Amino acid sequence: MNVPIDHYATIDMDGLHNMIDSIGGVDVVSNDTFTVDGVRFTKGQQTHVNGDQALKFIRSRKEEGAGGDFGRQQRQQIVLEAMANKIASPSSITHFNSLMNEIQNNVKTDLTLGDLNTIRSNYKDANDTINKHQLSGQGGIQSDGLYYFIPSEQSKAESTKLLKDNLE
Repeated sequence: MNVPIDHYATIDMDGLHNMIDSIGGVDVVSNDTFTVDGVRFTKGQQTHVNGDQALKFIRSRKEEGAGGDFGRQQRQQIVLEAMANKIASPSSITHFNSLMNEIQNNVKTDLTLGDLNTIRSNYKDANDTINKHQLSGQGGIQSDGLYYFIPSEQSKAESTKLLKDNLE
């Protein structure tokens, strides 16, 4: 898409689990009603989840009512926003040491801890103004037996323009 990436941060599912536990869990509002491994999530209802429950929430896609891949993507965003809100809140100071330990052990990034703290301070209210966009296209099972989503060229062009316009 030829959109410059200035910095990066990655975390795997185990690291996400540990970070959520290190901040005392997060509050999520489910986008769908479904049950996974005995844990029920109800659309529109707030649920406090620990690391194990959060992973069940964000990995679910095949359960009845879970909304497939797009529902799962929305839940991943819900959890990341809930984490950002919790980390930016004044109450997060009580979890600071355990959170920093989990970040150091589980996050791969080119940002320093100072950079991360500056971002936290400068963007603590950013979740209130996040704009979300989703590529449109088609998906299906390919010759290797795996499901792939292939975005349309028009959707990619529109998203590229949107990203570039917001970076200027």
